[in-house]
Amino acid sequence: MLEPVAAALSSHASTSKIHAFVTALSMVKRSHGHQVRTLSSDPKGKGKARECEEDEEELRRRLGLDEGVDKIEPDPIDYAHHWSIVAARELFHRSASLLEDPPTKERPWSVQAFWQQYLKAPSILSGFFSILRKPPPSPDPPDPRAHAPHVLEGQLQSSNMDSIWEAYEQSRGGLEEVSIGVILSLAEQLLVSASFQDGQWAQEENRLAWRALWTKRIESILEYVDTRIHDTSHFATQRLFLLARAHAFAGDVDSVNECLQRIPRHRTDSQQLTNGYLDVLNQFARSDDAASMLQFINENWDFFKPALTAMDFNLRRLLRLPSEFCPKPILDLQLTVYQLLTRCVRRPVEAVQTIKDSQLLQVGEVLIRAFCKLGRAQSANSLAEAMCERGVRPSRLLRLLIVRSLVKEDSIAVAKRAFLAVKEGNDAAYLAIGLHIFGHDGDPEQAQEFFDRLCKVATPTDMDLSSLLHAYASGGLVTETHEVFRRLFDEEGAVYRPSNVHYNEVLYVHARAGDVEGLEDWVQYMGEKGVVPDVYTFSMSLQAFAERGDLEAALDVLAKMKKSGVRPNAGTYTMVLTALSRRGDPVTAERVYKDAVSSGIKPNRRMVSALMTAHVQASSWRGVVRVFDYMVSTLRFDPSIEMYNILLKAYVAIGVAFAQIMRLYSQLTNTNLRPDRYTYALLIQAAADSGNMYMANKLFDEMEAKAELWEEHIEVTVHSMTALMTGWLRNGSRKRAKVVYESMIERGIQPTSITFLEILRSYTSSSQEGSIELAESFIQEVLTEYGHEDNWKVAPFRGVGSMDHLFAPVMWGYSRRRRPEDVERMLEVMVERGGTPSVGVLTALLDAHRRVGNIDACVALWPHVFSTGVQATKVRLPDGTERRVQTDILCPALSIYIHALSSAARHQAVARVWKSFQEAGLMFNSANYNHLVLSLIRAGEPERAFQVLDQVILQHQRRYQMLARQRDLVPERPEIFEEQSDSSMPPPKSKKNQLTEKQINKYFSDRAEVYTNKGALVADDDLIYPMHILSQVSPGWNYWAPHRSVTSALLVVILRLRDGLMLEALNPGKAGSELPLRTEEEMAEEREQSTFLLSSLEEQYPEAWAALAAWEDKERHKLDTDQFNEKYYESVL
Repeated sequence: MLEPVAAALSSHASTSKIHAFVTALSMVKRSHGHQVRTLSSDPKGKGKARECEEDEEELRRRLGLDEGVDKIEPDPIDYAHHWSIVAARELFHRSASLLEDPPTKERPWSVQAFWQQYLKAPSILSGFFSILRKPPPSPDPPDPRAHAPHVLEGQLQSSNMDSIWEAYEQSRGGLEEVSIGVILSLAEQLLVSASFQDGQWAQEENRLAWRALWTKRIESILEYVDTRIHDTSHFATQRLFLLARAHAFAGDVDSVNECLQRIPRHRTDSQQLTNGYLDVLNQFARSDDAASMLQFINENWDFFKPALTAMDFNLRRLLRLPSEFCPKPILDLQLTVYQLLTRCVRRPVEAVQTIKDSQLLQVGEVLIRAFCKLGRAQSANSLAEAMCERGVRPSRLLRLLIVRSLVKEDSIAVAKRAFLAVKEGNDAAYLAIGLHIFGHDGDPEQAQEFFDRLCKVATPTDMDLSSLLHAYASGGLVTETHEVFRRLFDEEGAVYRPSNVHYNEVLYVHARAGDVEGLEDWVQYMGEKGVVPDVYTFSMSLQAFAERGDLEAALDVLAKMKKSGVRPNAGTYTMVLTALSRRGDPVTAERVYKDAVSSGIKPNRRMVSALMTAHVQASSWRGVVRVFDYMVSTLRFDPSIEMYNILLKAYVAIGVAFAQIMRLYSQLTNTNLRPDRYTYALLIQAAADSGNMYMANKLFDEMEAKAELWEEHIEVTVHSMTALMTGWLRNGSRKRAKVVYESMIERGIQPTSITFLEILRSYTSSSQEGSIELAESFIQEVLTEYGHEDNWKVAPFRGVGSMDHLFAPVMWGYSRRRRPEDVERMLEVMVERGGTPSVGVLTALLDAHRRVGNIDACVALWPHVFSTGVQATKVRLPDGTERRVQTDILCPALSIYIHALSSAARHQAVARVWKSFQEAGLMFNSANYNHLVLSLIRAGEPERAFQVLDQVILQHQRRYQMLARQRDLVPERPEIFEEQSDSSMPPPKSKKNQLTEKQINKYFSDRAEVYTNKGALVADDDLIYPMHILSQVSPGWNYWAPHRSVTSALLVVILRLRDGLMLEALNPGKAGSELPLRTEEEMAEEREQSTFLLSSLEEQYPEAWAALAAWEDKERHKLDTDQFNEKYYESVL
């Protein structure tokens, strides 16, 4: 090994021994090949270490180096690093020995001492650097042939297209040294990266230019590959498939077909060929090129036909066709193609416009089957209608399949119209689908007729029996549902055997009514019959509790399901989300949604819609925008009337001007969607809220006319009539409102507690003598007529139930009239009639005591109010943990209580109740902080009052103004509360502020229209965009702003300080005549203190100071001098 070392020594005879030593060590390092071994794990490494030591000793002997030179222990990780250190240390030591003051064992050397000595001996320094600066021998220029493989292989994991292409260009001279596999992998990497980055171009011409550029570059790579391979090589087939995908990326279907035709079928197995065709389809899907995809399938129909026309067992049974075996590979290919089609073809009617009429039938029917199978029945129906308009009618069985799929997606109105379009017949498929429609429509008479007809031509399946039971159950007919079940299965001689599906239909009728007792009895009966509970059994129990508003019991059922090993499905989670939306708790709803997805549940339209509804009910508008964008862009759900109704409900709740509501309605009529009963109820409510009773009546008449047509699936509901009645009440026309109410009774429509609430509000808000007594009499009439029934009650929402709807308006009316004894009396009546005191009614009593100055009664009542509110905020999650919800439920009560305490100068009590709120984990709203500011002023603490205004109220106001961030049109997930912390995300606002916000948004919705007109690249059919704007400009989220009373009170503080007067704590027990007279010295000291405090407030709280300065300017501009002095200088805090 040392022969090359000796040669190195002889070549450096004229240089110092140190340089020779360094050179020798370098050669030893190279001779060992830079190997990296670990001594503790590799026995060979120990031998290599011994060789290194022997080489070092031999070098020392030949160079005559002293034995005292420090040795370095071998590095067990990197021998190359070890030899570099040895060389450096030896060089350092030998150079240091030439210094005037070399290091010794008693005084070891250091880097600092080393360089200090060199600075004293510049001659030695220059000699040392002359050795180091000796230029190394010039390396040979790199050989591109050797360099190319390393460069290109290093790009295989890169997604930087420009970097990959640049590396390829630089390596052209050495490509012959690169394997064909590496070059093909690079071409594929470029294609994949180009596909993913294709969506960055907003303009179509830019996107096409981008595709053309990279397609040309990929083609050039594949053309080079073609020069190095034979036609019989397996690389030839791989190259042709890759070239076909590149042409698909460019949308060149003819070139794609040409490439695929050149593939030798006799040397390509069927699976490889199938994968190649699927890769091409996937490329079209990635590029969102629906027209090219359909053209490709149509022009390669011979290849796709066996898979796309096959029918599995379930479909054949559904359409009453004879069973026929279909190989699994065929069905797998069919499912994959269907998935790609539904992903790519977003607007099927537009996508088939370029398809010739002669080819439309086969392409259209493939799309219809794909849409029906994968949950896009409305798209299938739209396409079928478009085909019929062109004179191309899908087969009768396919149109029945569309009807069945629409019913499955709860699009009953559309299903009815599609069913009427099918020619009536007496075949089993037609009768079974008809039975299914009437079953889900809750029409037992028609369902029974179709069932009887079906029994004459075929044997009913389990699904047919279930549809018959469902007709009675969905209509809420408990007794009749039990009777039909007994007739079908329990009577002597019954020919059918019940399954879980049929038992669950009986459970459903109890669950819809919230009849937990009846449901438990039926579950017990199922157990006696040996029926094992399944997911639907648990789900019906869960729904029963949810209908009763018992969320905790519903969540307990969900927990029991998991413990029993029964996996909840999407329907189960949808029920929980619906219950949470009624509670106005989108935060917990998002957690439940996330739990569902993490457990493997694939979200469907109903499940995501329930999450969106939770945001609407909590007035979380940014959450509504987020979920809608997620549904449309990420999940790619087709717009449905259900989605539209949720959006419309949000717009009505946020207070959008009625003119804009009607513009949104016109967008609906321009689509294939048709309004249903919920749409009309919301439109009537919007018209009534705006005071436009002409339009409200016109919409009601339109709804009533459509209710006569079976296929419209519209009926006049209590919601629409209540909205109409409320509009007349707010207009002051009680006679017309009474006409609507009487019409409701004549139609057999049961009024709900919401109906009664609006009537009672009109009485209690009236200033006429005896109006509140009339309201109390109306309550007695309602309880007398309906008290023994439950059909007038509605599910509780945010802790407010039907009894609250009856009694709360009257209790608040008495509170405003300063009659606490009547409030207490009504509370007792409510409890006697089975009601439970809620936070709302207890707050009414608290306010009544405050209004008459009975602070002791307020203090005595507060613990009951507080404990009731805290209990209402507790909820157990499915994982068993407990968390707080509706943490703002006590905010109105807290403001009332703080006002009462501070007005009575009980300042310490204010501090204690505020601390108890914090310890309980409850939320404070803007009103609470505003009342806290007034309380601090009354307590004589202006600095703390300024601090709350500056660092809490104004900071929150600024934060919400900054929430106007860019909308993510393609969110990866629908959750919004986990995306941002509470410090940057406003909580859902309380109901108390919603009316104010609706009034404010009447103005801002007009501004939103202006912004919409100015917005670039906003799609005409973007239904959510106005709400996105309103969520930015609306000031209503918790209304974080200083109240007028706060700014006025703080301005009085400033004016007093300017006059040299310090603020004193409010003390009602001390009369002004009892105040001691002050000396000149005391007054001078007070002026000095006030001047210092004034300066300190301006310096420490600049935002609050600026806000108050602006308020003062505004007031002085609005009022003359006398009015200003009277308002601010003569006021008493």
